[in-house]
Amino acid sequence: MIKKSILRISHKFLIDADGYDFHLQDLCKSTYDQYQNYVITYINCSLIKYVKNNNLKKKDKLYYHSETKTYILPITYKRKYNNYLKDLYLKQNIIKFQKAFELFYDEIKPFIVHIHGTLIPQFLHAAKYSKKSKVFATHHIGLINQNYHKQKLSILWKKFWIHNTMPNYCDKIICVSNHGRKSFLNRKKNIIVVNPIPNLPKESKVQLNKIISKNKLHNKFKLSKKDKLFYVVGRICPQKNQLNIVSAFNQIIKSNPEHKLILVGNVRNKEYFEKLMKEIEKNNDNYCLIPEIGKEEIMTIIDNSVAIISSTHNEGFGRAAIEALMMGKGVIGSKGAGNEDFINHEKNGLLVDPNKINSIKKAILNIDKLKSNKKYSHANYIKKIKKIYGGKK
Repeated sequence: MIKKSILRISHKFLIDADGYDFHLQDLCKSTYDQYQNYVITYINCSLIKYVKNNNLKKKDKLYYHSETKTYILPITYKRKYNNYLKDLYLKQNIIKFQKAFELFYDEIKPFIVHIHGTLIPQFLHAAKYSKKSKVFATHHIGLINQNYHKQKLSILWKKFWIHNTMPNYCDKIICVSNHGRKSFLNRKKNIIVVNPIPNLPKESKVQLNKIISKNKLHNKFKLSKKDKLFYVVGRICPQKNQLNIVSAFNQIIKSNPEHKLILVGNVRNKEYFEKLMKEIEKNNDNYCLIPEIGKEEIMTIIDNSVAIISSTHNEGFGRAAIEALMMGKGVIGSKGAGNEDFINHEKNGLLVDPNKINSIKKAILNIDKLKSNKKYSHANYIKKIKKIYGGKK
């Protein structure tokens, strides 16, 4: 049987160990039985390095990723601001993408174009150009213009305009949460919510001690049977709120020294990271800092933890939090964010005010009483997506 083709458009693929990238990988891998996936994506490194890091194989003009069974067209771009939204608004990056997309689209003639993002000019152009295909777009984040600072007013306005124009050119806009759906000015019928349940590995063979050995703090962090381990996952920046979490932990450690915290994520804001390090130094040996890691390593940390602390600002969905619930762990999430779609306060988790350290502190001291007993299915999520796509011919 000849498979229908899906052309996926993204600002990154196989670049970061974050929810956006993992979500896209899950979709490619889980829809392969019915669709042939193609991805046109920006890459923030050299092509040689990208190919080597992901063990890609050259096939004609494209590159093949065997794990997700996906053909990739990588596009390098000029990096001026080290902020992908700012950089992708540069005229030369817009023109380069548009030309590559039009040639690629006309060559493969995809049945579906799925755009992963709703804020970039190139994505709106792709939606307009793809008249002969079904067009879908996923809004992955929460409220727009909330997560990036020091941007020009002109870019903030363009993001707002592009975001609210996308529904006019798409068959459906798929929001990962009800929180994200609120970001649209006019919530038309074609703007829907589908929570992206992740595809977890069946098991992890990675030992916790091996993960802890990657600790960048060079302290005496160790775990014993009496310790209560918590963890935080996400790039280190104000949105992910690690500073308030560590401040809450420091207050707890005074009378509960058995509380330990693993922070997983790469530094995205140096000024914020310096403030975080000063706070960590107050009880240095109770903390472990690890760069971004793979799915299996995350599973090992979850399995050995009491709960995840995901008290982030303006969280679009919260993949890390749903992973914890899928493994029967407690979750501390934020009020007024995407995780409210799946966290039932005082039942399977606790919702806190991310701006209030005492709110986070109280939740940490009480979270081990709550565990998830609800089943979440990645397979059912993929069934919903395939139904949206239109199913078999």
